[in-house]
Amino acid sequence: MAKYKWWELAAVMAVVAVGAGAYIIVKATSRRRPANVPNAPVPGGEPAAGRATNARPASAAASPSRPRMTCAALNVVLRRDATTGKLTVMAESLAHVLSMSSHFTIVLIQQCASDADEDSARQALEEAGAFQNGLLRNNLLFCDTPEGLMHMARHLEPALHVDTDAEVVKTLAPHVQNVVLVAEARPSNALPPTVFVVRNVREVHV
Repeated sequence: MAKYKWWELAAVMAVVAVGAGAYIIVKATSRRRPANVPNAPVPGGEPAAGRATNARPASAAASPSRPRMTCAALNVVLRRDATTGKLTVMAESLAHVLSMSSHFTIVLIQQCASDADEDSARQALEEAGAFQNGLLRNNLLFCDTPEGLMHMARHLEPALHVDTDAEVVKTLAPHVQNVVLVAEARPSNALPPTVFVVRNVREVHV
């Protein structure tokens, strides 16, 4: 089993220490319909528009009555520019995730290969106004590997996890009540029936 780097462990433990998540149930009425979280209203009734060796331990304030939603940032709300390598915001997807902050404590986890990668993620989210619209600065966490992301998400005990990595999703499914895979099609490798597959995070409704 992959071991935590000390900063990954510190970040997770700090987030866990200040809030306890409640649980919700994501039910899919069909594979391509939005994944709905019952018992919480849909705002407006429609969807809203390595190496990190010196990553800083994070702490986060979480409402005791609000469950956590963990989300792999890359290819869900951030994308990497093929030319520059910098991370840029997927504006509509980020807006939708942030709109769910009235129901969840949002935690974004970004896998980084370098300190510059971390800075790029922070800058992109800062410029997009994410930290003023539902994302706490200390709830942007970093890890080196998919295994690190998986372990962080599991120990945060979210009510919902969103990811683009089928293996991470498959591993988390027995431990996280609601797991959503963002993918163009359901992978050929077997996924637990509780995993819901969507093309875009905007198909996940609360």
